[in-house]
Amino acid sequence: MHTGLGMVRYVGPDRATDFVLARRPEIVAGVGRVQAWLVGSGISAPSLDALDETTRSAFAHASDDGVPVVVDAGAIPLVDLGPLAVLTPHAGELASLLGVSRDEVEGDPRGSALRAAERTGSVVLLKGADTHVVTPDGGVRLVASSATPLARSGWCRGRPRRGARRARRRPRRHVRGGSGGTRAPRSGRGGRARGRCASGLAGRAVPDDLARRAAARGGARPRGHG
Repeated sequence: MHTGLGMVRYVGPDRATDFVLARRPEIVAGVGRVQAWLVGSGISAPSLDALDETTRSAFAHASDDGVPVVVDAGAIPLVDLGPLAVLTPHAGELASLLGVSRDEVEGDPRGSALRAAERTGSVVLLKGADTHVVTPDGGVRLVASSATPLARSGWCRGRPRRGARRARRRPRRHVRGGSGGTRAPRSGRGGRARGRCASGLAGRAVPDDLARRAAARGGARPRGHG
C-alpha cells in the first residue's frame, strides 16, 4: 500500500487472511478484478495439490486471468509461465528451473537467466549481488551491488515500508537498456548508492520492457512509463 497502489487484493488461507485484514483493513480479500497478480511469497510446495483449496484456486485463477503475474520463489513450478509472467528467482530456484547446479548458475548468472527467459518466454529477474533482469528476446539490464538486498528475504534491508517510501520520494535515475547490460549508478561509501531502494531500479526494467513489447505488437503504450 505504501507504494501508492489504489487497491490491493489478498487471497490465501483463512488464518493468514485474518492477520492481513487486521493489519490492513483496506485490503480486499478474495479473487476479483486486478491489473496484476503477485504469487508465491512464502510458498514451498511440490505441487498445487499440496496447497489449501483457496490458495490452489487462486493460483489457477492467476494463471488464466490474462494479466501480468509476478512469480516469486516456490510458485515458479506451480503456475503457467509465459509472456505475462515475471519470474523473481534466486540462484538456487533458477537452478531447479533449469535442472542444473546452483554453482553453475552462480558461475554464469547472465547466461543462466537468458536460458530461463528463452525457455519460459517470461521476464526473469535473477536476484543477487548483481541482479540480472532479462527478457525473452535477449535484453539484459544489470542492477549492480547497490541491489544486494534483493538477494535476501524482503527488500531494502528488511524494511519494506521505509524502502517503499524512498522509492516514491526519490526520482529515478536513467537506466539504459540493451543486450550488453547496464549497471545502476553508484555513489557513496563503498560504491553503494546511498539511501535508495534497489527495487525501484530493478522494477523499472520490467514495465519498460512490457511497454516496448506492447508497442511492437501495435498496442497502446501503458501510461506512466516514459
